[in-house]
Amino acid sequence: MSVSYDENIAALLDDVIKNRKGAFETLIKIYNPMLTVLASRFSSPALSYDEARQVAEIALYRAACSYRAEKRVNFGYYAKICISNALMTENKRTARDVKLISLDELSDEAGGSFVFGSDSPDIADSMISEERWHNLVKRAKELLPEYQFRVFALYSGGCDAEEISKILGKSRKSVENAIFRMFVKLRSNKTLFTD
Repeated sequence: MSVSYDENIAALLDDVIKNRKGAFETLIKIYNPMLTVLASRFSSPALSYDEARQVAEIALYRAACSYRAEKRVNFGYYAKICISNALMTENKRTARDVKLISLDELSDEAGGSFVFGSDSPDIADSMISEERWHNLVKRAKELLPEYQFRVFALYSGGCDAEEISKILGKSRKSVENAIFRMFVKLRSNKTLFTD
């Protein structure tokens, strides 16, 4: 990188620290491609792209405020590490809060849901529900091909076909076909419905 680029970034970082008007917005414009890629990469059923983008921008600001040029690390590289770490932490935090849905809901036969989590009225019911869910996931993983299982995991986490297609980088039609084939396999395997 050229010396003038490094000097310009150093001056901009100084302006960000001093809260000069427009400095942080300029920093966001410069690092927008990196923010977009990282927010997309770390978005999930538990963490939407918009939420990931907000976390990324906050992490960029914190990186700007904590960066030390004397460490001889390029700011862009330092910011990427800070943003990635913040997104991983947020993804782990939000993943713990995701509500899981039952196979009944997955198979479009609403009723008998076994959702577990902090809203569950009885800890025993919650533990049984969690055990059933883990058994279902284990059986589905054995039964479904890898791609269909990934679709199953995202679909059961609340993503629709459009969201899944973006996350997996596949066409919407491919995802819809996988959902259909997944349901056929899950419905045909009656052992999935027993404990």
